Amino acid sequence: MYFTMNIFSNDATILLFQSWKTGQVFIATGDDYTNQNHFPDPQKNKKHQCNYCGKCFHSASGLWKHKSVHTGRYSLNCSICGRGFNEKHYYEEHMNEHQGVGFCCMKCKRTFFSQSKLKDHQRKCFG
Repeated sequence: MYFTMNIFSNDATILLFQSWKTGQVFIATGDDYTNQNHFPDPQKNKKHQCNYCGKCFHSASGLWKHKSVHTGRYSLNCSICGRGFNEKHYYEEHMNEHQGVGFCCMKCKRTFFSQSKLKDHQRKCFG
């Protein structure tokens, strides 16, 4: 893990880094911080790139889901409001909202439109 902190000094920017390999903290100026031995390229293992915005993904399916943001084409569309979804569980949760189907917390009476969100909430609510 590494972090950066910009310190401005006499028109020069000094950057502080912590190496993800060694944990060593050091100061770098100019192009020193691009040393690939200490700082991995975040796009290196992402082989699928969006031709609209350049964002990269690990899988073709991740890229396919992302592209719908640009194209407006989704695998599932709500017949009531037209909202699109690429994942079935999000579509079903959305339809529960339209149909008024909810899952109620027995302790605080809050309603959720998916059982998984209720379970997440109950872990916090019941401690």
